Amino acid sequence: MGLKEADRHVESVMAALALLESFEEDRSLRLKDFHERTGMQKSRILRLLGSLQAAGFLAEDSESAGFRLGPKVMALGRLVSETYLDLAGRVQPSLSRITKELGDTSFLSVVRGLQRMVLAQKTPEDGLCFAIPDGQLRPLHAGATGKILLSFGPVELRRRVLAGELVGLTSETRTVPSVLEEELELVRQAGHAVSRGEATPHSYAISVPVVRAGALLGAITVAGPRSKLDFDYEAHAIDLMHGEVEQILRSLT
Repeated sequence: MGLKEADRHVESVMAALALLESFEEDRSLRLKDFHERTGMQKSRILRLLGSLQAAGFLAEDSESAGFRLGPKVMALGRLVSETYLDLAGRVQPSLSRITKELGDTSFLSVVRGLQRMVLAQKTPEDGLCFAIPDGQLRPLHAGATGKILLSFGPVELRRRVLAGELVGLTSETRTVPSVLEEELELVRQAGHAVSRGEATPHSYAISVPVVRAGALLGAITVAGPRSKLDFDYEAHAIDLMHGEVEQILRSLT
């Protein structure tokens, strides 16, 4: 198989995944919805929808003349949820210690499509804090958490994000692909990421990866008021979080 043929096959797979990622909730989508959310030609969307339906990833909805997520997605979702629930449970003691020590909100995030999703969090009981609900979604390119997930995640994911639209959540969000790519390389070398007001105004975030056997499981992040972040606080937080990641990994063995 030549390189061009292999590239075409990969493009088809990525296009099909983009259609699945068009679903933001459990409701049916019509051809117009898929077209608006992906920008693909309608003829190509129809071919891909037929393949996904035949494989059980989509099901036709006769009432809306659209498509819903199919039984295959539900089956895979159960498998993934078991893994995530186990990881979230094992991370909670570390999040509690990080929040107690630093006095700021800590959380675990994982990749969901082209976004990052908060899987577990711990908010301080007293003082000014950021409320971050479980299940919160943010673009992968914005902030320290996303940079960790992109830097230590699959190369193909990084390529897709850098090739897509980099929306500015704040005036500090990196929206130039070449600038973001350089930062991601520095993050990978450093083993942590720090951001100031990139995802939420007037805030800071420090994030470290949770990697086991070369595979990224998620990112541990602490976030709080930007005015609190100085050199000593940053260094202490990074050391503390790396230590907690080691404990998390030991609990998974």
